Amino acid sequence: MSRLVLIIAIAAIFLFAAGIVVADRVETDTRTVDAEGAEVIDLECDFAVGSIYIQSADIDNAAEIEITYSPRYVDYDIGYRRRGRTGVLTLESDFLRRNIRDDFENEWQVELSTEYEFDIDMEIGACEVEIDLGGLAVRSLDLELGASSGLIDFSKPTKTRVEEISISVGASSMEIANLGNASFDRLTFEGGAASCDLDFRGGFSGEGEVELEVGLGSCDIIVPRDLAIRVETDDDAWFSSVDFHGLRLDEVDDGIYETEDFDDADDRIIFVVEVGMGSVDFRGK
Repeated sequence: MSRLVLIIAIAAIFLFAAGIVVADRVETDTRTVDAEGAEVIDLECDFAVGSIYIQSADIDNAAEIEITYSPRYVDYDIGYRRRGRTGVLTLESDFLRRNIRDDFENEWQVELSTEYEFDIDMEIGACEVEIDLGGLAVRSLDLELGASSGLIDFSKPTKTRVEEISISVGASSMEIANLGNASFDRLTFEGGAASCDLDFRGGFSGEGEVELEVGLGSCDIIVPRDLAIRVETDDDAWFSSVDFHGLRLDEVDDGIYETEDFDDADDRIIFVVEVGMGSVDFRGK
């Protein structure tokens, strides 16, 4: 009996030790990034895989970051340097090895300060994404998304008019919401085999231009019914479709459609649409 008890005790010790090893594989790192006197922050992100949550915050630091990760499988780097009035903040994350467990951790929680202007350049691979840039002073936004899914949001107006937004989406399922709150000058969207919703509600002001290029995927474009728009399409496209739902537009030329008040409107968007073998649907809300 005593021998059996000893065996059970030894087995329990090994199981307990194994549990400790497993638990030690998940760690947390917290960083604060001081702007060091910079006025504009160039944010450069390169994420291979994981979960990314970014939002604005009324904080003095340029950014505050918390990472929960598996050190056996995930490598990451956070860098910052000042270059004149500009600070360059780099966030990078990649695999340490090819063969990884399904239950590895790589979660980023990032808060960006509303006190600084941002130029944002992000390359995101196979990630779950939830990014809310509402309330930030965003000058430009460049997003390249691979096999990602999630939400890009402007939940409230940006503090400055966004000069340029560029979004490239691969085999993703992505929702981009409240783009009207960005009041951008120019937006380009390129979708491959993606399924995306682009929502332009949110109080757009001024004049903006949108270039849409959709390959094999589909894209739903949501626009407020009271916003003046012009839509320019390739009228000779055989294997694609551009349709309108809940909107009243007049065809003013071959493949060119306008709302009745477009010419006189102060706030308006021009859409230039090119579709390969996919579909684009405009929906009035």
